[in-house]
Amino acid sequence: MRGMGLDSKVWKKSSEMKRRVSGIFLIGLLLVGAGLMCYPGISQYLSGRNHSEVIREYQKITERVSELEEKQAIEEAEEYNRRLYSILKKENHMSEEFQKLNQNYGKLLDIKGTGVMGYIEIPRIKVYLPIYYEGGNALEKGAVHLMNTSLPVGGENTHAVLSAHTGYPRAKMFDNLIQLKEGELFFLYVLKNKMAYQVDRIQIVSPEDT
Repeated sequence: MRGMGLDSKVWKKSSEMKRRVSGIFLIGLLLVGAGLMCYPGISQYLSGRNHSEVIREYQKITERVSELEEKQAIEEAEEYNRRLYSILKKENHMSEEFQKLNQNYGKLLDIKGTGVMGYIEIPRIKVYLPIYYEGGNALEKGAVHLMNTSLPVGGENTHAVLSAHTGYPRAKMFDNLIQLKEGELFFLYVLKNKMAYQVDRIQIVSPEDT
C-alpha cells in the first residue's frame, strides 16, 4: 500500500509538471504570435524614422554645398541626360555606350558621397523617402533611381524613373501609390532644388512586361 501511495504522489507531481510545461509552451506561442503580429508595424515605424533621419542629414549636407559645386553637379547631370537621349534615339542601343555613360553614374549629383541622390515627397499618401542610386540593396532602404533613365533635374527630353517596394513588411514605401489621382502633385528634392510634378497619366505595368 505504501508503494502505491508513493507512485500516486509521483504521478501527481508528473502531471503537475506536464501542466506547467504545457502552460509555459502555450504562453510562449502566444508571445511569439503577438510578436509576429506587431513586427510589421514596429518595423515600419522604425524604417520611417530612419528615412526621415537620412533626409535630414541630406538637407544638412546640401546646405553646405556651394553655388559653384551645385551648378557644376547640375550641368553634369544635364549632360548625362543629353547623352542618354542621343543613345535612346538610335534603333540599336549598344551596351558599350551605356557602359561608358554610366562610368560615373553613382557620383552624379552626389557631391559629398552620401549615396543619396535626393528625396521624394508625395503629400497625398504621406510618402517621404530618400532616393538612392540603383545597385546593391538600395531598394531595401528607400526609393531607387532606375539606371539608364534621366537623372531627376528636369528639362526637355527627360524621363526619370523611380522605383520602390510595395507590400514590403519592413517598411511602408509605395504601398498606397494606387491612391493617387490625375492632377495631384508630388515633389522631388535634389541638392537645393525643389521640383513639383503633376500626375498626368496612370499606367499599370505587369510584372512580366520587362
